[in-house]
Amino acid sequence: MNWKQSITPTRVGIAAAAAAIVALVVFGLTSGTFHRACPDAVCGSSGSTATTTGKGGNGAQRPPLDKPPAPVAPPGSAAPEGTTRPTTDRLRPGQRLARGETLTSADGRYHLTLRESDGNLVIIEDRKTVIWSMGPRPDAGWLTNQLDGNIVLYRRDGTSIWASGTVGASNSTLYLLDDGNLALLDPAERMVWETDSDTNRSG
Repeated sequence: MNWKQSITPTRVGIAAAAAAIVALVVFGLTSGTFHRACPDAVCGSSGSTATTTGKGGNGAQRPPLDKPPAPVAPPGSAAPEGTTRPTTDRLRPGQRLARGETLTSADGRYHLTLRESDGNLVIIEDRKTVIWSMGPRPDAGWLTNQLDGNIVLYRRDGTSIWASGTVGASNSTLYLLDDGNLALLDPAERMVWETDSDTNRSG
């Protein structure tokens, strides 16, 4: 037998096998059968593979990864002094109550307001009765709970009008309590200063 005649069937068999492999690969890619490796950043630490979905598949598309995540403020970072707005019933260290703004006690009964009309800092019960008042201050701008623990009322030009004299009570919070009292409490919740407006019902 001629050696050329004996090798021809072998070549034909190899070619047929290669064609079959190519057909299987194409079928697998288009039908979603094959899987690819997936990093934890995409799939999460619980899964190590992600299905490649072909046309007509119903797999959800992954969001693009080219946008970095939004920065997160470190825990416990202090707010800039005198720049942040009040939180419902309290002024945290560094927060201010601007003219026309209001603190409301947790039960909704009492309101501390630096009046827009005359700059008077007042505590009002049931939106009608003044139970405590600092007195009209036409040039008042804002009340600040300073980081050093001092509560200070400032004029619009930044000079001080009044202060609680509580320097040294750092990180204390000013609360409008459910009894109508305005009180400065230190981190251990000890009272540092108060208006005593829960018993002093004078307008």
